[in-house]
Amino acid sequence: MIKLDRIKIFALGYDHKTDDYKLSAGVTDFQREDTVFQIYSLASNSWKLGPTVPYSISYTARWHEVVVNGYHHWLAIAQRKFFILSFDIINESFKEMQPPKELLGKNLEDDRIIPGVLEGCLYILDSSYTNGVKINVEVWEMLDYGVHESWTRRYIITHESIIWRRNLIYSYVVVFWEW
Repeated sequence: MIKLDRIKIFALGYDHKTDDYKLSAGVTDFQREDTVFQIYSLASNSWKLGPTVPYSISYTARWHEVVVNGYHHWLAIAQRKFFILSFDIINESFKEMQPPKELLGKNLEDDRIIPGVLEGCLYILDSSYTNGVKINVEVWEMLDYGVHESWTRRYIITHESIIWRRNLIYSYVVVFWEW
């Protein structure tokens, strides 16, 4: 039985190979650094042990999951560096995807990077700060899914365009349009 307070991330998807809906839950123990996944099958009405990833995943990752090309994506942090964790619900496997090379050297916290989908492509928002004040948000898009070299900076949203509310900063891209 899974304890709800230990679920860090989850994914729900359809497995067309087995004609089954699956729920995958990433569970962590407070004394361990890894995350163990358990997978529920609607067809068999049962749970089974899935893969383990060798790092802890932030609780905030669950709110920033995106699905691109049938894969679920979250940001993960290991040794204070971030990467994108991709989950294939059909094969029940994970893959790590590196961010743009321009962001590799940054020592980031996961609440400063947000993944999303833009025109069917995976993107990440990178917030930049100076003296604790957000100065801009860069939108990085992966033009060719899975190809690291295809990361492209599409937009820079300046501090004048960033919405401030009750001292919280919201940097979600709501709508993009074609020029």
